[in-house]
Amino acid sequence: MSNSAAKTWLTGKRTEVDPEEALKKEIKFNLNLLTKENFEKIKEVILNIACQREESCQKLAEILVENAWTQKKYMNTYAKLCAFLGKQESLEFNTGRNVRFLLRKSE
Repeated sequence: MSNSAAKTWLTGKRTEVDPEEALKKEIKFNLNLLTKENFEKIKEVILNIACQREESCQKLAEILVENAWTQKKYMNTYAKLCAFLGKQESLEFNTGRNVRFLLRKSE
């Protein structure tokens, strides 16, 4: 049991969750669900996460590149997701700043 989980159990109070950590967990959770079979459904969930704010886009880009490098089996699925996200006009992901961020992360 983690220290914070133990503390919550003992005190009966929930501790505050770090918003950045919660975002990271949500992104990783949905990327782990992503398969060829459920791509159409999960890509929309991931798009909604990315549209929340610019930091969400950047965190998604960072985790996507990391996953593509470490989970080569799913590289094509991640590439397909990147292509989908790149076509979204409403997404701040398409700004030059985020493209440069992605390129730096992929080096």
